[in-house]
Amino acid sequence: MEDIKKQTKAQLGAIGENMVAVRMLQNGWDAIAANQSINNCQSYDIICVDPSTGKTALVQVKTSVGDNIPVGMKLKDCTIEKLEKKIVGPWVFVHVSGEGEKMEFKFYILSRQEIIKLIYESNDWYVNKWHRNGRTTNLESACGVKVSWLEGKGEEENEKHEAFVNPLPNSSIDSIVTWRKIMKD
Repeated sequence: MEDIKKQTKAQLGAIGENMVAVRMLQNGWDAIAANQSINNCQSYDIICVDPSTGKTALVQVKTSVGDNIPVGMKLKDCTIEKLEKKIVGPWVFVHVSGEGEKMEFKFYILSRQEIIKLIYESNDWYVNKWHRNGRTTNLESACGVKVSWLEGKGEEENEKHEAFVNPLPNSSIDSIVTWRKIMKD
């Protein structure tokens, strides 16, 4: 049997974007890949159109095999003002397990306001509420969102940090209701 080669970061991102486009088509929406005309469009990956209403959503897709999904920003850039400018529409996180043809996908769908609030509050918690024994946080580090947070969970207080109360009202995992967030923004 032939070994399955691990995907590059770019291939994994393209797979995630294409899987999200398929889910949009399954919902009856048109999906246009922004990265086919603009090399790595910074604010969105898919233009989603509801042909029955003409409503359009600019959707950012983040794909990862890890439990902490990078959001494409540094910690220092996770202020409300900067997030409001950078985030233009809903986000879909794709968590991948397995490799090659054996890949399995979990989708987490957040409205624009939910992702802004989650990034801001989790970043504030990480930067300001961790006890680092006098060490400061490197604000040039990448900001990420944990998969458990996308599932509506928080973090219990321990000797390293205060509790993190998740601002999401519930799980954002793949369902008819969560996919509808795409067109509600």
